[in-house]
Amino acid sequence: MNITEAELEAVINRKVEERLAALRVSSSSTRLKTPWDDVKSAFESQISDVQIDSVDHYQLVNALSTILRHGLGIRMVRFLTDKQKPIAMELADTIARFVTDNRQSES
Repeated sequence: MNITEAELEAVINRKVEERLAALRVSSSSTRLKTPWDDVKSAFESQISDVQIDSVDHYQLVNALSTILRHGLGIRMVRFLTDKQKPIAMELADTIARFVTDNRQSES
């Protein structure tokens, strides 16, 4: 079974195209983790014990983001640095405790 140079080239090109397509799909669905991801995740897990509808949940996360951006002088929370992360975590914890303590006392 002899394969011509043109056939070999076609097979190689097809394999390369398949591999590039797979890389594009996998790389487009992933992004680098930022300190904000940890802050947001911790905040969301803290407020998850309280019955908050999705709109209020969104607004609380958005409020935390807004306070952090303005307080730290950054344009987007994805620009939060590792150095600023402890301050952001402390603020998130304070807001989450305020929300959970007061919402639980309403019940």
